[in-house]
Amino acid sequence: MDKLLIDYPFLDQAREYVQGLDVEIEEIIDKKSFSSARSRAKNRVVQAIQQGQVKPIESKLNKPKFLKEIFSYPVARIIVSCIDKNYLINKYVHGETELFYDRLIKESEKKVKKIIDDLEIDYKLIKTNKRMYSIHFTDYLSLTRSLKGKEWKLTNQRLKDGYISLEEKKFYRILKEGIKNKIKKDLPLDVSDAYCSKLNKYIEEINEVLEEQRSRYRHEYKKEGIIEENLFPPCIKELISDIKQGKNLSHPARFTLVSFLSNIGMEKNRIKQVFELAPDYEPEKTEYQIDHISGGLSGTEYTPPSCSTMKTYGICRNEDWRCKKVQHPLSYYDWALKSTEKEKSEEKDEEEN
Repeated sequence: MDKLLIDYPFLDQAREYVQGLDVEIEEIIDKKSFSSARSRAKNRVVQAIQQGQVKPIESKLNKPKFLKEIFSYPVARIIVSCIDKNYLINKYVHGETELFYDRLIKESEKKVKKIIDDLEIDYKLIKTNKRMYSIHFTDYLSLTRSLKGKEWKLTNQRLKDGYISLEEKKFYRILKEGIKNKIKKDLPLDVSDAYCSKLNKYIEEINEVLEEQRSRYRHEYKKEGIIEENLFPPCIKELISDIKQGKNLSHPARFTLVSFLSNIGMEKNRIKQVFELAPDYEPEKTEYQIDHISGGLSGTEYTPPSCSTMKTYGICRNEDWRCKKVQHPLSYYDWALKSTEKEKSEEKDEEEN
């Protein structure tokens, strides 16, 4: 029993091991003897939704527990594919990635090499004492596509003979992206209705967890009345929509959204709930960011960036006619609120007359 296979079940070697066993996927999905593997598969998905990370199992495993764990990974992928919701897929991928990354950073260089080879990343270990690595620029570009910030731009890297030199921390962050891409590959799977029907019990439980998670998201926030989300500027609506769709926000986007919601009077707990749907949601980290931006830590409440600054960040999206007449998202909202209040007042006067 190779522990590497259950610690990193996304590896090709793990898939080949499962395929080499005298067990059909239909048996794992249907037979009572594999119910513990199905339960673990369901828990993988639930933990990813609720906690943002799949929880590890005990380190010492006998053969039955080893098989339960290694079977649970493909079954979890089948369950997620049966439900086939983008938000769930992103949450699940994030949860699995966090588990594997936590393990990866503690591994020996020998084990890390096996994982990197499976990911087919062209790299070199160039310094053993300080752990410096180099990675081919084509792999670098591919794996940093979704990483935001100037520190990831190719123009800011040390490039020599086609390879980019990286410190250990940045190199491992790139490996994390490689793991995420490997897990997300082929999801949702092309799963038969028969498989989904047999897994319906677990699918229903996960759908209940999803519904509970979504029901916590509310739009009735108050500051001298109800905050009108329908009057938010398009950029803010787009950021909220991104979160609902299971997308992670860049740092400038998160700052913009938190500072906007804080400035219009949304309570901190309500702002926190907005981010609960994000795949990379971490309660303590999110709470700290909200406290910092809203002035709870420093006493300084930050305002969102201007429209021109937001354009440079690429988060000024879906402009409408009102956007062309303002220079700040708060100005947009104030104008929209006053216009609506004026319209309501005029309607009331007409009714009374």
